[in-house]
Parts: sequence; structure tokens; C-alpha cells
Amino acid sequence: MLISGSMFAQGVVIDFDSDYATLFPSLVGVSSNDSHDGDFTGATTSTAVSGYTVTITPAEDAKTPSRIWGTSPRLRMYSGTFTVSGSNITNIEFNTGSSFNIAGVNTGELSGKVWTGSATNEVVFTIEKNTQLKSITINGNAQPEPEPEPAVTTGQGTLASPYTCADAIAVANALGAGNTSTDKYYIKGKISTVTYEFDVEHGTATFNISDNGQAANEFTCYGVYYLENKSWAEGNKQIAVGDEVIVYGNITLYNTTAETASKKAYIYSLNGQTQNEVQPQPVNFTGDGSQSNPYLVSDVRQMTEDIYPSDYVWVKGIIIGSASSATALHAGTEEDADVASNIAIINTNATTRASATDIEFTPIQLAANTEFRSKLNVLDNPANKGKEVLLYGKIEKYFNTAGVKDLQTAIFEGETITGITNITADKAFNGAIYNVAGQRVNAGYKGLVIMNGKKVVNK
Repeated sequence: MLISGSMFAQGVVIDFDSDYATLFPSLVGVSSNDSHDGDFTGATTSTAVSGYTVTITPAEDAKTPSRIWGTSPRLRMYSGTFTVSGSNITNIEFNTGSSFNIAGVNTGELSGKVWTGSATNEVVFTIEKNTQLKSITINGNAQPEPEPEPAVTTGQGTLASPYTCADAIAVANALGAGNTSTDKYYIKGKISTVTYEFDVEHGTATFNISDNGQAANEFTCYGVYYLENKSWAEGNKQIAVGDEVIVYGNITLYNTTAETASKKAYIYSLNGQTQNEVQPQPVNFTGDGSQSNPYLVSDVRQMTEDIYPSDYVWVKGIIIGSASSATALHAGTEEDADVASNIAIINTNATTRASATDIEFTPIQLAANTEFRSKLNVLDNPANKGKEVLLYGKIEKYFNTAGVKDLQTAIFEGETITGITNITADKAFNGAIYNVAGQRVNAGYKGLVIMNGKKVVNK
């Protein structure tokens, strides 16, 4: 990474106190009385600052290593050489700590803390003992590099007038290798090749686009995020060759490859879609809800409110206990007794477990004053646990999950259970109609009902 040198008058400042980590990335840290992480173990050249570098070369027989210290002044040398390299150096000013001991220089003249000389590309200072440097300011008469010619484009890089792939390549080439645009641009093209599809782990993808969708004259979309500048998620549409995209982000030239800067761009639109819409995943059920092929617990647990069956369905399972929440059962102990208001069933191929938290079950509501409650509940009938039951009812939200309510029929231990155990006279007569849960309904209600104290199937 190149850092920008601070410019004072005509000078370029190399700041060891502030920029030591960027100047010397090979060091793992700073040195202290307890650490040697910032020690120079051999000749080390800094990252260039506006074309200038410094090289720290410790003496082979140095008793104390030259190093980057934990406090200012950061750069502390005790022997060896300190070399400044660059174009047409004429003046170097030292910003130091309390100790400054330069024994000699290969060219020019050092007066106090200022070196001057004829324009040269290298100045080597010999360090005699403790020398503490905060920064140096380099002056030279190097000619500024000519500004690159602006790229000629057909688009403007805006959403209304996006760059073509040819435009984006021209912009990248005008930037020069290693440089990244300050501004972000819209780039339109067709996916021509896919290097890495989107995945959940990375959330990004890398692919190439071209103006005609062919694998030639391609612009690389490198490490781009999904729609709305978000990480790709399971269920989002995957990219494919031929998709038309508009990508928005910074442009860079990596070696000779024109591309988006890594993780600084995203797909603005994919085949015209701009919103990050999760595609619904298909749901495959083992059963179909008929009596001969009932739903299993694993089927019911996949159901969401938008796909609950509108009609009554058959559900089969093994009674495991009574539910206390969507994910937990009553323990069936004196401290946590089962309840009579519901049972919980698990898949018929599951292993029955007596203690019960975090078990994948479906809760079944047992309405009051019904045979369903009196004959199926595990509070009064603990021996029901572990037995299979076939139920006919409605899939509805229960305990904040998909459960079964409004039971119409249950087949248990060879017995078909369909009715109310206790019904009061005012509900049994006078022409009123009630469902098996004891709720008054109108004449249009379909299913098993109580009319004048008798069970009737109302069709």
C-alpha cells in the first residue's frame, strides 16, 4: 500500500512516528523493554512515499538493534546506515529526539540537522550511536509526472448514462496500475464468464461482463456484493452467464486487469431487479394429508401460515407428552406435571424420549369437554405416551408454531373418537348446532356437529 506523503513547501515528509506501520509492514509490531517486535534484523526498505524510500541497515555486530520504538521518537538507530533514495535529492531535514549522532554521509554536507548537496538519487548516512528520528523532509527538483490523459467514454458512469464495459476498461487504463478511482460509477453489461458464484460464506461473487455477453473485451466484477449492497443469502437468485447487470462501485487497474475494487462494488440491478428478494424454497411433504397418506410431524413443521391447508387434514404421530411452548414439553414430573389441554406428537420413526426440551414435535389442541381430551391427554392417561395416533383437524398457529386444532376425528388404539363427552341440555336442544369443541355454529358449518344431542355429519 502506498501512503501519500505530506507536502510542506517543496518537501516530502516521511513520518516515522505516525506512519511506521505502513512504512515497514514487515515488522510485526513495536519494540519495548519486553518486546522485540519492532526490531530490524536486516536491511529493510520502507514503502515509497511520493517516490522516496528509506533503508535501515543495522551493523552486523550491533549490540543494540535498530528498531521502531513504542513511543516517540519511533525510529531509533544505534549503528549501521540510514539511506534515503529517490529522484534528484537536494535537501534533507531531520526532525529528531534528544539524541542525534550521524558520523558521516557519502555525499554533500550535513550541517546540524540539515543535509544539502547536488541533486542525487541516494544519500547514505552512517550512524555512530543512539539516533532518534521522528520524521524527515526531503526536497528535490524532480520533474512532476505528467497527468494521465482522461479516458474517452460513451457513457457518463451515472445510472441514467452508465459506462459500457469498454468505457470502464478505458477508465481503469487511464488510472494506471495499482490506482483506484475516487468516485463510484455505474457499469452495464452482460455476464460473460463466472469465476466464483455467490455463496453464504463470502456473500460476494467474481464474474466478468462484456458489452455483447461474449468472453472477450471483458471487465471484471471482483468481489462484488449482491443487490442493495448486501451479502448474498440462501434463497437469493444466483447469477448466470447471459444475465444483464448494472454494477456500481470503484474502478481499479490490477496489474493489467480492469476491474471493480474488491468489496467496494455491488450489483445494482440483475435482469432489471433491484431489490434483494429471497426466492421461496419448494416444500416437499412426505404425506398429502389424506387418511391413507397423512402428514407427518416433519411435514407440519415445514408449514408456514401462508401455506396452511384450508381444509381439514389427517396427521399421524407418536404421542410424547404435553407441550409447554413451541420447543419444550412438560417433564411429566410432580414439579412439572403434564397438562390435559394438549398433546405433543413426534414422527412415527422418531425415538420416543421421556424428558423433553428442544424436541421437534407438533402440538395438538384437545378441546375441553371432548372425548379427544378425556381419552388422549397424558395427564390422566400417562400410558398414552409412546403410542401412535391418527388425527383429523385443522393446521393452525398454536404455541407460535404450526399445530393442529379443531379436531374432528382421532383414531387411537383401534378406536375412532369423534364426539363430546359432556354436553349441557341448553346446547343439545332447541335447534342449536355445535361443533365437537362445544362451540355454537351456523347451519352452513361443514363436518361433524351436534344437533339436538346427536352427532351428525353436516355436508
